[in-house]
Amino acid sequence: MPRWYSLLYKPHPNASLQKFSRESFDPVNDPSEAGAIYTNYGWFYIPARYYLNSDIINVMNRELELSGADNNTPPEEIQDFIYDWCIWNPPLTRIRPKKQKKDEESLERLFNDELHIEESEHQKRKELLNDKLKSKLKTDEDEPAKKPKSKTKAKEKVDDGRKRELRFRFNEETGKYDISGKITLIHAWTYFKSKSYDIIKNGGTYAEIGKMWKSLPQEEQEKLRSEYTQLLKDGFDSQRGENVPLTTRLGEAQPDGYRPMLALTPSQKRAPPKTTKSKQTTKD
Repeated sequence: MPRWYSLLYKPHPNASLQKFSRESFDPVNDPSEAGAIYTNYGWFYIPARYYLNSDIINVMNRELELSGADNNTPPEEIQDFIYDWCIWNPPLTRIRPKKQKKDEESLERLFNDELHIEESEHQKRKELLNDKLKSKLKTDEDEPAKKPKSKTKAKEKVDDGRKRELRFRFNEETGKYDISGKITLIHAWTYFKSKSYDIIKNGGTYAEIGKMWKSLPQEEQEKLRSEYTQLLKDGFDSQRGENVPLTTRLGEAQPDGYRPMLALTPSQKRAPPKTTKSKQTTKD
């Protein structure tokens, strides 16, 4: 049945105009001030400052439902409705947990424990394991009949560590980087955290970004993993919202030609990332 109405936002009689201009908001060509929310009707753009409180999703779903939106409503009408809502409504108050600092530290600790390629502790554990393996191999050579299985177990641990480590090698034929190791959802979360860095610059917290990540559907998380994989193959990494040459993150080439990704040093974490304006693959 044809619709006889369009989805329109009707502001409250006491509402006042906000500092938001639809004409200057360009999320496609200027994404630095743009965010996105996942409503009951799909993904839609929203100014980044409106996503400092995750309750905006519930608020927007309620507003859309009260205004008559349904699964047959054209997406452009829903997007216009959201823009009009932002014109007449201020951003929700940013959530400040009572244990904000502790929450941030807990999230960072979880991230650091999971992401081996980003942590110097992983390198220390790897070196310690290698030392133990060398010592064990020497003992096995001196006493080959004693505990032959210990060598195998130690070697399996080293091999397992190498499988988790990301390494890269430039492919002359394809002009892309070959990747040794699996890009996991932990890596996708790191990429998402970097892409959302504008929230931190605007006074947000990593705990809020973590809640945003958890609210994403699995297919969106998988999409981010694929996006990050392609970025790495193109010769770039993401650091605090900026693309940086992959070669700045890699160590010396190993015997098979692959170079391991190094952990960021404290000075690198504090310094502004060395951005690049073009996506020309950087060869090592």
